[in-house]
Amino acid sequence: MTGLIVPSRRQILRAGLAAAGAAALAAAGAVRAEDAAADSWQPGWIECVLCHEVAWGGSGYRGQGRCPHQPLNGHAPNSGHYQMLISNTTRIPGQQSGWRWCRLCQAVFWPQYGTGALKCVATGNSHQIGSNTVYAVWVGHTGTGGFQAGYNACSSCGTLYFSPNGWGTGAGVCWFRTRVFGYELSHTPASDTEYQMVFAA
Repeated sequence: MTGLIVPSRRQILRAGLAAAGAAALAAAGAVRAEDAAADSWQPGWIECVLCHEVAWGGSGYRGQGRCPHQPLNGHAPNSGHYQMLISNTTRIPGQQSGWRWCRLCQAVFWPQYGTGALKCVATGNSHQIGSNTVYAVWVGHTGTGGFQAGYNACSSCGTLYFSPNGWGTGAGVCWFRTRVFGYELSHTPASDTEYQMVFAA
């Protein structure tokens, strides 16, 4: 992708701190950021060590929602704390806007792949968009300290997941594939696009 703009870690952290108050988070811990200013950073995101999906953890970076590896329980956060960019009104060079949050399983998903039966572990149906907030995810691999690269969009369930064995490989647990085939199967990358998450301040 041309026009990739890579900010410094200091710029990223400063932006996150300045915008933290703009992201309206409900007391119950759900993402309700309709009133947040465009292009502000929202902390509170985790990566699950069991299914490897990016999910909402709230102010305490907790494990909540539903995890495909343990469908009756929440996600299990890793040690990383992440923030996502709210991009309700603009497109930002170097990022892909259009990602949404599922209010049921708490995962971030791409609507093109996340709509249809067996996509969401919480109900067995489509992911359900939880707010009007649209998120943008960094594209590419910068190799700087403020980023963690190696994320993919799952072609089957639509979630954003991390590949610990190297970008572009299957990892974690995909609920759609697990239900279709009857045993636990990993996420599979939807394209050759690599994504990266931004560490929270």
